[in-house]
Amino acid sequence: MTVDNSACFSSFSKPMINCPICLIAFIPRQKNSVYCSRACHNKKPRAKRNRTYKLQYIRCINCKEIKGIEVKGGNHAKLCCSRKCGFEWQAHISSEISRLRAIGLRTKKELIPVKVIKELNALKRIKAKNKSIRLCIGCHQQIFEKYMRIHPRCVSAYSAEKKAEYKTTDAYKNSKKANRVKRKAIQRGATVADSINPLLILDRDKWKCYLCGVKTPKELRGTYLDNAPELDHVIPLSKGGLHVESNLRCACRKCNAEKSDQIYQLI
Repeated sequence: MTVDNSACFSSFSKPMINCPICLIAFIPRQKNSVYCSRACHNKKPRAKRNRTYKLQYIRCINCKEIKGIEVKGGNHAKLCCSRKCGFEWQAHISSEISRLRAIGLRTKKELIPVKVIKELNALKRIKAKNKSIRLCIGCHQQIFEKYMRIHPRCVSAYSAEKKAEYKTTDAYKNSKKANRVKRKAIQRGATVADSINPLLILDRDKWKCYLCGVKTPKELRGTYLDNAPELDHVIPLSKGGLHVESNLRCACRKCNAEKSDQIYQLI
């Protein structure tokens, strides 16, 4: 006997609907509920999918014929023209794999004497061990310490060798020139002097005199000709000029001598 509980609900309660599977009236828990339980939901009829397959022309790897097929999936879907060819091809591949495994399990004939094989294995072990051995960068002998790159006895000799190699490079010559020019500027009374390579200033001004515009070839650097390139301070050091890049210009030897210690704007 069922009890009518409709009086317990207000006028705003949810309406009852019938389950399409078991035909029992129930109050839905959600707005889009259609079935009364999970069991009825699982019994609902499944909609058939209308799949469309694209026709493709392939060359079958089993029968070697060109055929148009509808590709539907599978491991050999785009390789074989039919299921029969696909099963035949899989059987062929599996037989090849079993044959290769059988070949790999065969015992190799010992064409080389056992004594020679042992010596070769020993040499391989020695070679592998030498790869992990660290050598001193000075004397090229083995280092047993963990974080050391050079023996303490090799430090002085190695540093002397590296210094001798550095003195033959262009970087050392350019830095030596820059330091020499800086030292001369300080001796002449410059309050601020930077280490500037004269060749960089001459390259910046394209080897032209900023006073008369004549070309000063690089080959005449250090000569006593009128168009020999020289460095000139726009504001002379005697007038408080600085030995910095913005105060240096390329000038020919003749104009530099005529300008002397005058300021460029007052010439």
